[in-house]
Amino acid sequence: MNRGSFPILPTRVLLLYSRIEHAPSCHLWWDDLSDELLWQELVKCILSSRVRFETAVDSTERLSEMSVLSLLRKSGGLRPSVTEVSRTLRTPSSRALRLGRASPCYPYYNQRARHIVGAARSLFGMAGPPGLRRLLAGSENAFEARRELVLRIPGLGLKEASHFLRDIGYSDELAILDSHVVRFLEDYLFHREPVSHPRCEQEYLELEENLVNLASECGLHLPDLDSAVWAFMRSGDS
Repeated sequence: MNRGSFPILPTRVLLLYSRIEHAPSCHLWWDDLSDELLWQELVKCILSSRVRFETAVDSTERLSEMSVLSLLRKSGGLRPSVTEVSRTLRTPSSRALRLGRASPCYPYYNQRARHIVGAARSLFGMAGPPGLRRLLAGSENAFEARRELVLRIPGLGLKEASHFLRDIGYSDELAILDSHVVRFLEDYLFHREPVSHPRCEQEYLELEENLVNLASECGLHLPDLDSAVWAFMRSGDS
């Protein structure tokens, strides 16, 4: 879609945008985070694929409180085993139980356990360059960092990598195109049958470019806009 041809945003999206824009900031800055916290943020984004984000947060807390993530990082992914990580993901976190989650257990425990152990081996294993911090520091820009993460980290797609880089304060140039945001773009901008996820990398990048152009044309901050769209679509007001 060409610049200048975007429809007017729904009023509810603009109201949500204003709330988000003026909310107290709690942004992280990646260079100030410890290696352990960077690793936890990455795992949270690996776990966020195909589940509610609250489930990923709960499960990351469970892995952290059981020292699973710390052990994986320090051992270069050699321990604990995939089976042990899977078993931990199957067990509800204290946070999930405390908050009374309807589904307190992580659903894709075997698959994500393999991804998390594979990520630890890729980032911290003896065969590869040391650590996540070096990957971030060595990238020329956010797009290169995202590409490198997607290539090296099992289970991490463009959406999850963008989410990680945004959450740690590495960049605000990347869009987080989860299923809610994609449905909004398909329905409100293109007026075509919505899809739940971009079918390929090129489709993701094209949708991202449209959202970036929309934010620019409306004079809006990209991270606050896709957060407002996410809240709008998730609330059912759409």
